[in-house]
Amino acid sequence: MTTSPPTRRLPGRAATRIPAALAIGGLLIALAGAPAAAAPPAPPPSATPKVDAASERFERGVRLYKERRLEAALAEFQRAYELAPTYQLHYNIGQIYLELRNDTEAMRAFWKYLAAGGGRVGPERTAEVRRILADLETRVVYLTIAVNTPGARVAIDDVPVGIAPLSAPILVNPGERRVSAVHDGYAHLARRVTAAGGERPKVELELSPIAAAAAAPRGPVNLSTRATPRAPSRPKLLTSLAVTAALAAGAGLVATLAGRAESDFEAELATVPNTRAAIDDARARMKRLALLTDVLVGGAVVAGGLSLYFGFTESGTGGAARVAGPSGDPGLRFGLAGQF
Repeated sequence: MTTSPPTRRLPGRAATRIPAALAIGGLLIALAGAPAAAAPPAPPPSATPKVDAASERFERGVRLYKERRLEAALAEFQRAYELAPTYQLHYNIGQIYLELRNDTEAMRAFWKYLAAGGGRVGPERTAEVRRILADLETRVVYLTIAVNTPGARVAIDDVPVGIAPLSAPILVNPGERRVSAVHDGYAHLARRVTAAGGERPKVELELSPIAAAAAAPRGPVNLSTRATPRAPSRPKLLTSLAVTAALAAGAGLVATLAGRAESDFEAELATVPNTRAAIDDARARMKRLALLTDVLVGGAVVAGGLSLYFGFTESGTGGAARVAGPSGDPGLRFGLAGQF
């Protein structure tokens, strides 16, 4: 990839830039390393503020690219596309992703370039981009994810990718990936898969329902018909049951909020144009709520287990129970130790 020529100026209008939607056609080709295109047509007498802003963003991106500040240049090109969409920018974005070694995003950018450009992309450039895409096909991974529970929220490396069942494989970069699925009422499940470029692995996630806390066992049998002993106190059991209920309710509420945050994130991804900041903010909120949901669900499971434990240990089977004697006064004591 070579650098771009200086920014063009309008004849007879000093310090006025060509709008991005017009100037990009010539500048992008040079940035991509192809012969410069013919001079673009003269712009209308007055340019809109958005087009002016897009032109400034594009020129800044060219300067940053010359300085090899690739991520900053990428952000400027993406912002320029938001302000004044033009299909040529997909080519430059794809080239920068190639240099950043992000093959999946490079593929998406080049696909968009050919799809949006259509017949406006020359045959030589079309053949070049198709060669790049063919090479990228050998570098990326198509990951198929199967979940036994429809409606589960699926994520790769904590980034949501859809709701089960997924209709198509997910494009990911090679290496180790963390695949997870979350569904209300089911235990969270995550697995790691390692794949090399060109492979098409399949990950199967079997979610298990969260077991409800078992009912508390009955207390000791009263052997006397004349007096009924008072039920033993079970403070730990009652406390653990209350904590379990609170955690379960909190998990349900936060899971609902996480689902909404996921929907917001997917909406941000589907919004074209959009900003990286908006997408990152939506992703961060969704991840925070998903993590909190996992913590609350895990806490509810632990509290439920403690409730079961205390239900047995505080049921009176480990202590002694008094039985009224003939006179109604406490008499014999029955217990596991056989104390009298």
